[in-house]
Amino acid sequence: MNAENINERVTPYLTHENETVRLSALEALEIVDDDTLRTVINRLDDRSETVRGLAKQKIEQAGYENPRVLVESLNIPRRRVREGLFDLLESLGIKELDVIKFARSQAEQCFLYVAEIEALKALPESPERELLLSHLENKKQVELETVLRVLATEDRTGHMRAIWRGVFSADQRRRSNGLEALDDLLDASLSKVMLPLLENLAPQETLALGKKNFKLPNFDKIDVLPYLLEQEDWVTRVLVLYHLSRHGLNGVDEASIHRLGDAASPYVCQMARMVMSQQQMESVTAEEEMETEISIPDKILRLRGINIFEGLAVSELGAVASVTEVVDFPAGEDVIKEGEAGETMYLVIEGEVSVIKKRGEGSGNEVELAKIGAGDYFGEMALFEDAVRSATIRTAEKSRFLVLHKQEFTEIVREYPQIALSICKALSSRIRDLHKKVEEEDQ
Repeated sequence: MNAENINERVTPYLTHENETVRLSALEALEIVDDDTLRTVINRLDDRSETVRGLAKQKIEQAGYENPRVLVESLNIPRRRVREGLFDLLESLGIKELDVIKFARSQAEQCFLYVAEIEALKALPESPERELLLSHLENKKQVELETVLRVLATEDRTGHMRAIWRGVFSADQRRRSNGLEALDDLLDASLSKVMLPLLENLAPQETLALGKKNFKLPNFDKIDVLPYLLEQEDWVTRVLVLYHLSRHGLNGVDEASIHRLGDAASPYVCQMARMVMSQQQMESVTAEEEMETEISIPDKILRLRGINIFEGLAVSELGAVASVTEVVDFPAGEDVIKEGEAGETMYLVIEGEVSVIKKRGEGSGNEVELAKIGAGDYFGEMALFEDAVRSATIRTAEKSRFLVLHKQEFTEIVREYPQIALSICKALSSRIRDLHKKVEEEDQ
């Protein structure tokens, strides 16, 4: 059995409840590429000191090395991971120069995002274009924050951490002071490429400065959609394919779409098949099948309309969307029942449901409290607590739901902690609104 097959089999057991199982899985895992390296890096945060020690040993002794991944992973907001990585960087002899090279390479990528965004703005306005623009802007912001956080982690004086907080502060004065301090502290080779990306310059001015330091694609001569379709990021590819499914191929070679029909990502495959079916005028059955599946971008758009998810980046919404499923209920059926345990959140795609409450303990009488229609949701607290359902939800008509289970949600949050933070922020805002309404009613 080759390393890829072994890794695929043992990876699910790396988070097993039993320490012995986690150790055995980690022992069997082979570091052969960036993905497996990142997988082992995440084990540096294991609750078991033995597992953490084995993870560090695996990285030190691995035949595959990528110092850039180690430096980049300093951005992971978990103390034990950072401490383990510092030990590794020291033992593997990673020098400060590698951090500077990493920072410059990230800056180059940010300028590239600016170029891609400006090229996309030439396309007609549409929800599909806006998703792509938002995704690329999010990626640029993440890259910038990663650079400063890595530099802050390397700086033992603490000055860079204070600067980092200031640069990304909502307070304009703190931000200006942070940028000024950053210019003073950074190496000149970094300052000249980082400051234009962090200052509020016009995009064309930013690009002009970027082109002085890096060789960027000329999108006046290169079509941006085919270019983006070749990127490794599956979310970018899916969003480009989604745009093509709504607006035609726009100069994209059909052969490239066919190749993506066999891509490693199932979501890329799904969207590529959808585009191909539209181009080849395949049977209505195939089109109905695609509609039943509901594409990842469609799920993203629906999730984005929910207040607890609206603050998430497109890539984070894509992560949530990837673990949701579509379920159908006939009219008059209970989706959830009052008093029962729940581990699922529902988004209403089509149809309508009634929120029903029992009038008294043991009483068969019920009262309808409210109706919930398409675009709204229910059961979200089940993702965060183990309490029983507070009401029954019954379909008023045939309905379709997008379903998110607690277990999958928990796994996604481990990879994207910002998801939980954003949802908690939305729930906190909801609680404040409820308190305000209660206070107004009491007056």
